[in-house]
Amino acid sequence: MISASRLFHPLILLVLISALSSFASLSSAEADDSNLPAPPSPPEGPLLNPENTSKVRRLNQPIYERVRPTWGFELTVGQPFASFAPSFMPDYVIPSNTSSYVGYAPSLRIEYQPAFIQSIGVLGIGYSATSYILTGFSNSWLSLYGSGVQLRYQARFFNEQILVPEAAFSVQYVGYNFATATNQLTGALWATETQLGLWFLLNKLEPSATNDGFIETGILRTYLTSEVHLPNGSDGNINLSSPSLFFGLRIEI
Repeated sequence: MISASRLFHPLILLVLISALSSFASLSSAEADDSNLPAPPSPPEGPLLNPENTSKVRRLNQPIYERVRPTWGFELTVGQPFASFAPSFMPDYVIPSNTSSYVGYAPSLRIEYQPAFIQSIGVLGIGYSATSYILTGFSNSWLSLYGSGVQLRYQARFFNEQILVPEAAFSVQYVGYNFATATNQLTGALWATETQLGLWFLLNKLEPSATNDGFIETGILRTYLTSEVHLPNGSDGNINLSSPSLFFGLRIEI
């Protein structure tokens, strides 16, 4: 009968041989893996690549913020108060009811704004026209009217700037026609006008509606405007020097 001790030693030997064989196979597999090329790194997303961040930022902007307007249209109306009135020379007899007069001054501005210089502010050049409607000084409803050329600068330096200071200078040819029961005064003169204002951008109040409006109509910016106009001009009959306050609406396309 074979003893257990004689069977035990061959079994131990077989286990050791199997273990050594498995270890050798594992070592050779690891050596083969070390010779393989490294796996490719995952592609960089647009937010991880610094070169793409500016592109992503532009894609997230509304369409109207990525376009520079080249034309501006502004309609304003002067607030009715007494300083609209011109100064008259002594030869003109002012009617007795001057204290009850009312003045209105509708004004229209059309400007071309070159797009290539708008990174340092917006420069515009164009046409301006203003009519002063005064009742109480004259029997004529259209007492003063002028038109000419205008140069304007907007201190606008970044997209969607809410408050935009602006200044303008215009040269106008002004006609006048004042008639009363006793005399009539008509004529024309060259006058200049300095304008200082502050505009409020309406785009920020409803960006989605602004974007839809741009797609449908081409309007890029809409402003509420407040401006002080300072005329300067005189001839032998009248003197234009009283400041005027204007409020209105401006669109840019």
